[in-house]
Amino acid sequence: MAGAVAPGLRTGTWSHSPDSFARSFANAVPRAESDHLLATHGIPSPARPLFQAAFAGVAPHSEARVDTRRERGPLLLVAGGRDRTVPEAAVRGAYRIQRRNPGETELVTFPDRGHSMGADSGWAEVAHTALDFLVRNGVGARAAASRS
Repeated sequence: MAGAVAPGLRTGTWSHSPDSFARSFANAVPRAESDHLLATHGIPSPARPLFQAAFAGVAPHSEARVDTRRERGPLLLVAGGRDRTVPEAAVRGAYRIQRRNPGETELVTFPDRGHSMGADSGWAEVAHTALDFLVRNGVGARAAASRS
């Protein structure tokens, strides 16, 4: 159990070291870029949401539990093939669960990308993929403009 491994982390804050960030979060970019990302965007944050997400499937009243039968809008799941923080297999598992919902559900995998894909030098490809998904599903300003 994670709480036993890191007492106090469940209610405290946590921050990556440059090595842990490069190894687990920004592992698909050069070390210099990883260090820059951490220096410009890294902040200590509460660890509680990570514990809530980790135990959502077994905690009966978890704040992170998701009702997959509930009506929702389009959902795009994005996986990085080199992501060590949320591995592609975990995102595929979430996709298998979410595709049962009648709402539009898609999975896109970027095989050579890590967890930092939304902020690192390749962010534009990820952003364009997300925007295209929204337009195809009639969501957002570009979709509204194309309907005019």
